[in-house]
Amino acid sequence: EWAGCASGTGSQATCVVDAIRSFEATVTVRDGRGGLVLARGEARGSNEAPALEAAGSCHSYTGCAAPACAPPLAAQASAGCTWALNGVRQDAEGDGWSCAGVSVSGQCQGGGVYECGGAADAVSLDFRTLERGTCTVAVVLEDGWGARGTTRPVVVEVR
Repeated sequence: EWAGCASGTGSQATCVVDAIRSFEATVTVRDGRGGLVLARGEARGSNEAPALEAAGSCHSYTGCAAPACAPPLAAQASAGCTWALNGVRQDAEGDGWSCAGVSVSGQCQGGGVYECGGAADAVSLDFRTLERGTCTVAVVLEDGWGARGTTRPVVVEVR
């Protein structure tokens, strides 16, 4: 006789782990002559935060000369350039995800997400370089279970 999260007949059962918590299954076996054996097992649901693939790319919309960049590598740009950061997310469990925010600091502004998700599971955002210095951009992703992952930042040196 199976109990807890387990259901089945005979010597095998299935325990559906559908949340991030512990699940317990027990089985009681009777031999028909008064003998009894009880066994128990435990499983724990887990979840990893989604991440943005490190091989993202940066490019300028405004014709500013700039090399491609990929986190955590740096790119150099002139002030006044409008940039796009692109990447493809990774989520080991494939449990759905969304953009939860963008972190933009230093000599840049913006960070508006204009694509998050879709068939390619891509993230694209815009930011604009300002004066000389360093600009750091990162995206926060959240999966269907609420786990958050922040991309490794892209650092742009504004010349």
